[in-house]
Amino acid sequence: MHAPYTRKIVKPVKESLRIAVNGVEQSTEQFILDETSGLVTFPIGKAPPPQAQITAGFLFDVPVRFDADFL
Repeated sequence: MHAPYTRKIVKPVKESLRIAVNGVEQSTEQFILDETSGLVTFPIGKAPPPQAQITAGFLFDVPVRFDADFL
């Protein structure tokens, strides 16, 4: 059985990010990635139409902290 799960991704790897609008992959000049927050924005004049389907694919890092310097 599949249980839905939502996970906020905040550290996408910039070099792996691929964005598509209505199934058409966008060039990296079409959007901006804030590497600190993970937020993707479209510059003025390059925003997709209001009802466009936007999809993304990317690798991401998961920040962790260990409580010991050795295992």
